[in-house]
Amino acid sequence: MTLALNFIDKDESTDFFCREMEKLSIFCNDTYGIRFSKICVGVSGGADSLALLFFTKKWADAHNVNLYCVTVDHQLRKESAEEARFVKDICRANGIYHETLVWAHGKLDFPHTKLENKAREARYNLLAEFCKQNGIHILMTAHHWNDQLETYEMRRFFNSSESGLAAMSQVRSLTSDILLVRPLLHFSKKHLQDFLKPKHIIWKEDPMNTQAEFLRVSYRRKILSYDDKKISEMSSELLRLGALRNAIEIVAVRFLKQFCEFTEYGYAVINKEKIFQENDLVQREILKRVIWNIGGKKYAMSISQMLLRKILSGKTNTFGRCFIKFKKDKIYVFRENRNIPSIVAKISSLKWDNRFLINFNEELNDFIVQSARSSEDLNIPREACAGYPQLYRQDDNGIHDKKNYDIVFMNKINLFDIFV
Repeated sequence: MTLALNFIDKDESTDFFCREMEKLSIFCNDTYGIRFSKICVGVSGGADSLALLFFTKKWADAHNVNLYCVTVDHQLRKESAEEARFVKDICRANGIYHETLVWAHGKLDFPHTKLENKAREARYNLLAEFCKQNGIHILMTAHHWNDQLETYEMRRFFNSSESGLAAMSQVRSLTSDILLVRPLLHFSKKHLQDFLKPKHIIWKEDPMNTQAEFLRVSYRRKILSYDDKKISEMSSELLRLGALRNAIEIVAVRFLKQFCEFTEYGYAVINKEKIFQENDLVQREILKRVIWNIGGKKYAMSISQMLLRKILSGKTNTFGRCFIKFKKDKIYVFRENRNIPSIVAKISSLKWDNRFLINFNEELNDFIVQSARSSEDLNIPREACAGYPQLYRQDDNGIHDKKNYDIVFMNKINLFDIFV
């Protein structure tokens, strides 16, 4: 990875961006089978996202790609509606389709310290829905190198793994068919501002970006105090960790596709002989993803070298809400029989244990969803019963006729992602 931190000629930065886009378009097509035929750019009106918009417009026009611009009005500040109109006017002047999406949140009933995460979650949900409705598979955001440094410092403070310290990736899955792409990760914030100034393009500053109560803002201020030598050292370490993570994930994802079976019943089977042939770093990545997928936790849990040895020796068989069992030439990963939900509901569909989606073909009354009591009618290992849902009638505890509903195991969206 090359960092575009010190360009002098503004045309150099445009050329650099276009080369990045070429690499990213090839990667997304080869790895995910998704082409850059339509692109949606999230633009707030700040310097970062406006620079991304103009960079992308240049590339899209040259490659006959349809460009959409979307601004999310979080309705958290009185200026937000005017800022969305500001972006709309810029788009109108440059022949770019624009739409404003509004976060209709009503009264916010959570602590102010959680606002940043809640707003981010709402923003991505709105952007993903817009892309889905318009047949767009590429969503771009303006995260840049300063954001990388902040993420690195935050994760270092919380003792993140090396994979986590590699910070954000340029590409990740947002949904099953929408990729989140960050083409500015090699650009500094100052660089993006310097790109806009000769064009006499003004931008809006979000005051929330300087409010010290937000964790990221505190690290942003901390990094501003670093000298060039320290920034250079951090940048070199980030590049090293990113290259290492990428190399590990290429091998791990290939293994998951070839030597690991993710069953429809919510458990996984790993080829024991093959995983023992991989090095420690790849083994950790494989197990981390499998356990994350089967356990259903929101975030993947890091596996230390010591824990890896215990898992592969059989001394530890529970981790991340999973039960791990060795059987001859296979390693089975089941959902652990702990904190399994029991749900009584009258709805058209529901999620169970954050792992299964149950769709109803007709209206059912008086049923309860809980762990399967027996493996006899499912043809699955006994240990898999706890992690697989069945619908029982409340009146007589009998199993509801399976023709009335469908049960689908939901693999994690990022299960096969390779971060770059």
